[in-house]
Parts: sequence; C-alpha cells; structure tokens
Amino acid sequence: MFYKTCYSSPIGIITLASDGKNLVGVWLEGQKYFCATVDEKMLENNSLKVFCDTKNWLDRYFKGEQPQIKELPLAPKGNEFRQAVWQLLCEIPYGKLTTYGELAKKIAKQTGRSTMSAQAVGGAVGHNPISIIIPCHRVVGTNGSLTGYAGGIETKIKLLKHEKIDMTKLFIPPKNITVNIAKNKRTQKLIEQLINVWESSVKATHVFLSESEIENIKKYVPQALKEVEYLTIITDDNNIPLAFMGIENNRLEMLFVNANERGKGFGTKLIKYGIKKYSINELTVNGQNPDALRFYEKNGFKVYKRTETDEQDNPYPLLYMKL
Repeated sequence: MFYKTCYSSPIGIITLASDGKNLVGVWLEGQKYFCATVDEKMLENNSLKVFCDTKNWLDRYFKGEQPQIKELPLAPKGNEFRQAVWQLLCEIPYGKLTTYGELAKKIAKQTGRSTMSAQAVGGAVGHNPISIIIPCHRVVGTNGSLTGYAGGIETKIKLLKHEKIDMTKLFIPPKNITVNIAKNKRTQKLIEQLINVWESSVKATHVFLSESEIENIKKYVPQALKEVEYLTIITDDNNIPLAFMGIENNRLEMLFVNANERGKGFGTKLIKYGIKKYSINELTVNGQNPDALRFYEKNGFKVYKRTETDEQDNPYPLLYMKL
C-alpha cells in the first residue's frame, strides 16, 4: 500500500509518496516521470510520520538551512545501477556541484569498468524519484551547461540560486543547437546546406564584395567547413541549418547567419555559447563590415590590431579583436 500527500513550496506544489514507513517519492508538479516508480494507486494520507518529517525537512531547506539527508528514511525504487547513481547524488554537499562526467568516473571505478557513459549516468540522474532531497539538481554538464533536470531547467536554476551556487559559469544551451559535429559526420549534404547559409549571409553583409569575388571565395568554403576543429550549428525544427560557427584553438574562425534569420538572436546565442563552451577569446572581422564590428564589440571584443590586407594579401582590411 502506498500513500501520498502534497507540500506547498516556493517552487510549486510537491507530491510526497510513502510505503507507510519510508519516503519513496518527491515529485515536482509537472516534472518528467511523475510518480513513475509507484505502479499502484496511492491513498491520500496527511498524517504519516514520514510525511510530517519530510515537510519539516523541506521547510528548513527552503528557509536556507541545510538539513541532512540521513534524517529521513529513503527507499527509492530503481535497479542496481540507478541506486548506485542516486547514492552518489546523496554525497554532493549543499551548495556544491558535480558533473555527469565525474559521476560516470566514480560509477566506473565502483563497478570495475574502464569507462562509463555519462549519458547512462544522466539517464539515472533524470529518473531520480526523490527530487531536492536526493539532490540531482546539483549535477551539471562538464562545460557548465544546465541540462537534464526532470523538474525543468528554470526550477533547477531556482534551487541552485537558493543554495547560493555561483551561476556565472553556468548556462542554458540554446535550443536546436548541434555542437561539435565530428569531422566524419560532416556530410556533403550538410556542407552544401552550410554553404547556402554562408552565401546568404555574405551577400547581405559583405556589400563591398562583387558577385565574382563572392564566387571566388566560395570555392574555399567547403574545405574550411570540413577542416575546422569545432563546428556548431543552429537548426530549425526540420534540422535545416540557420546559422553556424567554426572554432579553432579558442579562436572564432567563422560565424554566419542566414540573411532571412538575422535579428533573431542566433549570432548572439552562438558567440555566447562559444565563449562559455570553447573559451573563444579572439577573432578577425573585415574592416568594411561595420555591423559585424559592432556585434562583436557588443559581446565584449576589442580591436587590438588592423591590417590593410587580408591573410591572403587581398585588399580587404582586417580588424583583429580580443575578448
């Protein structure tokens, strides 16, 4: 027999579940896998001791105190792998973070394996049935990305801020962004789609170039797209590229947005994502492209050098910028 009750918190209504003695579930309203580990009807019961203790625990937590997990009898339902991951979550201190990669290393060590998939660990973290108390909200991506919280990213942010965690290096990955496309995944079809984005962007912004000059430069674009170290793309819901950037050794080598998509913030999303994920700190912009210059200045870059020709000695002035 299982029982449930509700708790009104600063982040919304929380459902508590118990087997009569132990706490088996704490779910935020509307979260993924809501009540997924209890496969039978739960009876309303507001007077169980474990519920009173849990509500007291949550009261103290939301007041800024640091109640201990061991104060409550927890009995989350899950397979051996998930139980192992949830146990590691219980070891993350209040106000501290760990990453999916670090958890994967610990699980690999515990199980005697050479490696463990961070994605598999992420799945176990996401299925944690006792939110907040088993602190899955304290797990982030290796690069600081805020992903994988069943209760929603905004709720995760609220909990991290509540614990006074430094948020300056954490970020929400843009939607529909495909990061670090491996070179062997850069198909001919993808390259052609990116060339279309490039050509649309160049014709809209590089008005100082003639049609023949654009066609001449276009010959070198496919090779550049194939060879650049990191390639990141923003796509629409049909997986059609709308914007992209390429990075090499912390340097932005290219950033182009389809002319029809300008003004939608895609360029800003890419550059901010690149700064946080790839530590972009340098770039070059054509001196005859004032819009691009203003864009990069707005994002913190400053000109430190100017040349009257480009790197192929063509008569296109370049501005070298650093963050």
